Amino acid sequence: MPAPPDARGIVTLAVRNRHYLEMAVDMALSARAFHRDPVALIADSALARAAAEEYAQVFDRVELLPARFEAGRAPKYGVLAVSPWSRSLFVDADCWVVGSLGDTLHEVEEGPPVRLLGEMLGPTSNRRHHGFAVRHLIRTFRLDGYLKNHSGVFAFRPAETKEIADELLSCYRDEVLQRLRLGKLGDELAFGIVGARRGFGQLVSHPMNWKLERLRPPFDAPVVHLIGVLPPPTFRTLCDAARARRRDAGLPDRGDAHWRWKLDRVRRTHRLGGLLLGLKRRLGLG
Repeated sequence: MPAPPDARGIVTLAVRNRHYLEMAVDMALSARAFHRDPVALIADSALARAAAEEYAQVFDRVELLPARFEAGRAPKYGVLAVSPWSRSLFVDADCWVVGSLGDTLHEVEEGPPVRLLGEMLGPTSNRRHHGFAVRHLIRTFRLDGYLKNHSGVFAFRPAETKEIADELLSCYRDEVLQRLRLGKLGDELAFGIVGARRGFGQLVSHPMNWKLERLRPPFDAPVVHLIGVLPPPTFRTLCDAARARRRDAGLPDRGDAHWRWKLDRVRRTHRLGGLLLGLKRRLGLG
């Protein structure tokens, strides 16, 4: 069924690993605790089938991720091509919504077709992104500036972003992977490069909680993204709330193995990132 032409909604993503589907379910249920906006899932064929069979009451729409976006870090770009909502707010599957996203949802109504959570930095910046000096990224990709971003939440209008989705894919595949070494080659690098070239907007509503290692309720912002190591009581509180929402929705209790799996990945990624940064500094690389 096609989405209404004026539909505004939330969209998330699950590919390759069943844990991402389970986290996407928990994220969707947490969003529904604060919003009536519909929620769509973009997924590869296996997880789309599982979502349609097991979680039809959770997602208003389940859409297939085009095959060209399935490899590596590219799946998130595909969301910009196939979201069913004319005004879309992407929230990563490994997030909990802990408050109203109303201010952020309103930001997609007008202005640039994509708004990222981040800031535009210039060639004199001393900041780093994914282990790379921003100045190095600006020189390498011949940019006037660089849009340092966090892609856990972003707003967009799909009618205007289908071409941008393929431009992001091309940038990631033909530029990022070819020119950068010894760093985390995440999807945010292409978002930062293409965002600088095209003049993407920036979210002003500050939807994300930061300083996760000290995070405790009550939360300052409406989204907690599991990209850092949370204090154990906070992690337990968020997992318990997710399980309670599943019970209230009449869904099977899957426990919290999917969240613990993600937390283990975060710990490993942080250790590897520290090792790579130390190596780059010893080698004098950007």
